[in-house]
Amino acid sequence: MMCALSEMDRSENTILLSHLLSSTSLLLYSNDVNKYHYFVQYMDQGLKQSEHCLYAYYHTKIRSTLQSDILAKKISILELQNFIDIVPQRIRWICKESDHGVRCVFDISRIDDFQMIVEIKRQILQMQDAGFPIFALFALDIDSMTGCEVSEMVQGIPNITLATANETIVSLQSDSFDPPHIDLVDRSIVEDLVKKLLEPFILSCLNRPVSGYDIIREINEQFHVIVPMARIYSYLYDLERRNYLKTRTEGRSKVYEATPAGEEYIRRRRQDIFAVLGYLFENR
Repeated sequence: MMCALSEMDRSENTILLSHLLSSTSLLLYSNDVNKYHYFVQYMDQGLKQSEHCLYAYYHTKIRSTLQSDILAKKISILELQNFIDIVPQRIRWICKESDHGVRCVFDISRIDDFQMIVEIKRQILQMQDAGFPIFALFALDIDSMTGCEVSEMVQGIPNITLATANETIVSLQSDSFDPPHIDLVDRSIVEDLVKKLLEPFILSCLNRPVSGYDIIREINEQFHVIVPMARIYSYLYDLERRNYLKTRTEGRSKVYEATPAGEEYIRRRRQDIFAVLGYLFENR
């Protein structure tokens, strides 16, 4: 599985989904995300390629935004509450009428009909396998879903994007035909573990010359956890005092680099820590 990031939308601290153009994609968003921005962008990509777009929804705030393209018959709309059972037939009909394929956005703001949504996904995958030129984006509120429901939606979909309003979006792309495996962990657990297991994270960063700020930034970017600077620098100072690190100044930054003895110490220390963690988890 490959983890990819695209350009930053700084107004909401989110990632634009310009890369979200695989044949079938899944957007899992939290309640505060402006999902409509992504729907419009996704359909715009299709319209630029002369694809016909289908926007299926339970409730929407962008009907007026799409009105001109709806009137021009470039975008079709479908209310899922009343017409969810005819979605596959509608897609087949559009495919026959369109010379450039169909691009679908499924705005699934509630999961009352979850099994029917799963069935629609299955039929779309079958139509793609049969050669139908179909692109589809399934968008669901992850806060309303169980882990089992997320796993069921993920199966067979090559691109999964996790989006929150205040965090970096992560896009997961599968490099094989096997469905990617996603574990959903509560943020408080991640934050607690990172802070308690800070040493191996710092040691991993010391495989290259690095400043204390670089380490703090890397931990924050990977886990969205803010670690007190004092904890990072006190550990670095201790390694420097024991001659495992040497320092130099670059601009206004103090850069830490492992000495030959430090390289050996870091290698053994990481090995010992991961061996203990492996033993603890494998024997529970």
